Amino acid sequence: MSFNNKVYWDDECYVCSLEIELLRNKNPNCNIDFIKISSLKDKTNYTNEMIGEFNGIKTTGPDTIRRMYNELGYHRLVKFSKIPIIKQIFNLSYKLFAYVIRPMLPKRKI
Repeated sequence: MSFNNKVYWDDECYVCSLEIELLRNKNPNCNIDFIKISSLKDKTNYTNEMIGEFNGIKTTGPDTIRRMYNELGYHRLVKFSKIPIIKQIFNLSYKLFAYVIRPMLPKRKI
């Protein structure tokens, strides 16, 4: 099956794995190909933030999260996350998690 939408995620991260598995289970017929970073030969571009490709448009971090949730039908949540002050808080929280908290968390064994 070929998808126009891809999300590259860190399958060694417990939090990332929990989120992706929850989304997959709730949306089994979604049109997103969730690609585990551990399955890639070259992982250098996938070290900190979730990366997406949506109909040829590349996204990173918070933008990937918003596009992914929008594709899965969570339009009201995405709209809420775009309110200026909420967007700043969400983006900052994501960066804090991706660059400070996540690297300190234990890794899942693959």
